[in-house]
Amino acid sequence: MADQLILPQAAGRTHPLEAAYLFEKPATGRGFLDIEWSDVDGRVIERHRIPLDLEGASDLAFPLDARRAVTMKNRLAAHLSLDSVDQHGTAAHRDNDEARSFVVSPSDQPWSNFQIIMWQPHTQAGYAALKRLGVTAGMAETDHCDEWHTYLADNVEPLLANDLRWHLKNIATDFYSPYHKCSGNLPVNWKFLEVKKRYWENPLDPSALIRESSPSDRRWPERSTIV
Repeated sequence: MADQLILPQAAGRTHPLEAAYLFEKPATGRGFLDIEWSDVDGRVIERHRIPLDLEGASDLAFPLDARRAVTMKNRLAAHLSLDSVDQHGTAAHRDNDEARSFVVSPSDQPWSNFQIIMWQPHTQAGYAALKRLGVTAGMAETDHCDEWHTYLADNVEPLLANDLRWHLKNIATDFYSPYHKCSGNLPVNWKFLEVKKRYWENPLDPSALIRESSPSDRRWPERSTIV
């Protein structure tokens, strides 16, 4: 392991963001830790130096005022400079740099104008051009499979890079459109194909016309996998 910056991947604005510099091994010595918080638009939100006088320290905690965030995506960079003397009297100097990205929830200010949400996914450069045209948000879609979190993160990143919010699509697929849900090696629309096949084989079979799941099914919320 090496030194690490520890902070939440996402934070709200109502409480201080608790960050910490975690040392690879207990640290002893004197020096400083330079902290720089910047955002995706290149602005420096906060920059300061923390003096260090350590004796077997495992980490150094420091808060950030999340209310100061302007954009959603942010970056925290830390530079460590530490002078120490070991038990044999040998002096040593250590420099180290660490950086991590984090997200601060957008403000809860009410909309003062209409919003333009782009449905189709685009590249980071494409979203940058759309933002200049007045688009204010995009669409992020899950793939309904085991790796949905990775898939979603890849789709959200180009939006975060342009400080655009997003509409999260298909979070209730289990109920509204189970025929879109991933089913192992089967085609994603296999249920829909099966229903069509049943109907054309026997158009008088009413079971082919029964919706799954029914909007009036009171038992469905108990079976739902939606959190």
